[in-house]
Formats: sequence, structure tokens, C-alpha cells
Amino acid sequence: MSFIKDLIAEEMQDAEFRAAYEEEVELTRKEQERRQQVMSAVAAIRKAQHLSQQQLAARLKVSQARVSQMERGTESLSVDSLLEMVDALRGGIVILSPEEIGRLGLEHRLVMKGKMSNKVAEQAKKSVSGKLHEKATTRRKRATAE
Repeated sequence: MSFIKDLIAEEMQDAEFRAAYEEEVELTRKEQERRQQVMSAVAAIRKAQHLSQQQLAARLKVSQARVSQMERGTESLSVDSLLEMVDALRGGIVILSPEEIGRLGLEHRLVMKGKMSNKVAEQAKKSVSGKLHEKATTRRKRATAE
């Protein structure tokens, strides 16, 4: 093991290697942070539905320990696994364009947690209902004009 440590220490003397290594460490940290944000949101949805990890595990046909690892972000999930988990929670995933995020007045984030997700949902509902109301009003005006 000391051979590997010595080799890495020697390579770290090279500025180009050190920069590439530090960049890789930062990318890995950001990826882990994003994974934890997504899974924290999934855990919040589970808790809001008053489901235990054991109950969710039964729906997914996996162990409670695996659900725990998923929620903590310590297990790397495939897109299929994430979608299965969201489906088991009878939820959905919404992807907004930067324009929609701006129009809805949302913060530019990957995931909104806790009360923020409720705020996002409420803003989205208001935006959609506002647009529907606007369309209905426009249709009524057109019908009245005809």
C-alpha cells in the first residue's frame, strides 16, 4: 500500500497531474452532492406519504437496507432505478427549461427540498391555472365578439 501512496505523492508533484486530480475530486464531490439532493427529495416524498422505508422496499421488491442506501445517496442509482422508485411513490419527475424556471420565479436548482418543494408545486399550479384562466377568458371574449 505504501508503494501506491509513494507513487501518488510523486505524481502530485507534477502541477498538471495535481490539477487534473483536483478537478476529478471536485467533479466527484458535485456528483455525490446532486445524488444526495435528488434522493433527499425522494425521501421527503416518502415521508410525506407516511410510508416507512420498509413499505417502500416492499413496493420495490428490495431490502429496507437498500432503500436506506438509496435515500442517503450512498448507492449509485441508474435512471431506471430512480424512475422505479418515483413510480413506487406514485410520483413523477418534472423537467423545466431555464425559461420555465425564470417564468415561474423558481430558483435555479436541481432539487427543491421540504417546504420549497411545496412552494414549487404551488407556483406551478398557480402558473398553470393562470394560463388556463387566461385561455378561457380569451375564448370567451372571442365567442362574445362573434
